[in-house]
Amino acid sequence: KTDTVCGIVIEPVQQADIGTWSCQYLINGQWISEETDIDIVNNEIEIDGPVRTDEMIQNGEIVLKPNNMITILPNVGSEFKVDFDLYLSELGGKQWTSILLFAVDMGLRDPIKYGDRIPGVFMYDKKLYICSAINGNSNTCMEEIEIKLKKWTYVEICQHVLNGKLTFEILIDGKSVYKKVNTKPCLFKNVKVFAGEFLKMPHNGKIRNLHFSTTDKTNGGACVVDYTPTPVPSSGYISKDPLVLKKDHLITVLPFLGSQYKITFDLYLSSYGDKPVYSVLHFTQNGDATTYGDRNPAIWISREKKVLVCSAINGMLNFPVYSQPTFPLKTWMPVVISQTLVDKKIIYEVKINGVTLISMENNQPQLFQAVKVYAGDPWYLAQDGKIKNLKVLTQDDRECIDQCLAV
Repeated sequence: KTDTVCGIVIEPVQQADIGTWSCQYLINGQWISEETDIDIVNNEIEIDGPVRTDEMIQNGEIVLKPNNMITILPNVGSEFKVDFDLYLSELGGKQWTSILLFAVDMGLRDPIKYGDRIPGVFMYDKKLYICSAINGNSNTCMEEIEIKLKKWTYVEICQHVLNGKLTFEILIDGKSVYKKVNTKPCLFKNVKVFAGEFLKMPHNGKIRNLHFSTTDKTNGGACVVDYTPTPVPSSGYISKDPLVLKKDHLITVLPFLGSQYKITFDLYLSSYGDKPVYSVLHFTQNGDATTYGDRNPAIWISREKKVLVCSAINGMLNFPVYSQPTFPLKTWMPVVISQTLVDKKIIYEVKINGVTLISMENNQPQLFQAVKVYAGDPWYLAQDGKIKNLKVLTQDDRECIDQCLAV
């Protein structure tokens, strides 16, 4: 019997493993703690990460400012309450400004992920907007809440059981102004809290008495959203077993992908489709093709039955390489995409089924952090097929300046 607790593989499971494990994670330079209960029932390990949080995040006043991350919460469960006092120095105009953001990733668009506003509080056109992840919609918003100017206003954002149904509710100075039943709650892990995010200008104002509490009774761990980076095993294997490609299939988040890397996998195509492209594998910092590193690399199959590989090369965020031959269906094909140091130059190379598609210098290689790996990305239909033996070898540029691993 084996299992994984706090990122540690337990093999074999023994009576000595029973009890409470205290797990500590280093996320964005900040240590956070989480407790996990371990038990053995009928010779099977049972893991229960208790989600019981009730804390005053900060008593004093917090002036809103750009990219102001104030803490990381281990969990935001199906039931939660965020309450605080809000003071607006001005109402603002027709520009979105940020007040408070709880985000399972970074709150970035393209797209807004489920849990990137859990919740988010904004101002626009002199009105308060409060948004959250509800019923599968990552950006359900209560719009145009009137708020007082230059006076403290008490804001409560709750998700709790009312009349037997899990209900998202907003209260302003104790008065309920919005309710909506949420049929798709999740447990969001390692949620970052910003008093002013970095994509929007912070509103001219401040908050105080920021309090948070949560449980996960309704969800019970059935839905978990976690973008916490997971170290790659020394072997480099992310998955040896076949993975069926499907849309929005996040399989891991790498702590980093360095300037030098070697990505290998076997590809099996079941059929070709008539859409422009179908997603196979996508390494991205966040979105589809917004910033350098959003495709590094990304692989699709085109309706012309060609393999398309895009990467961040020489300052181009979407440098494309097409295969010339049409590859056979229902046959495993090896794919190798790499960047290696050769004679003090970083050489980018793509090989499919033993055929080299390109080998060229990348004069703007870069270390990318918190890289999400999708076997079928969120933006395109997934290719009809599967991959296996997915392996990533890389090294942190911050530890590897002149000499890097031979990949």
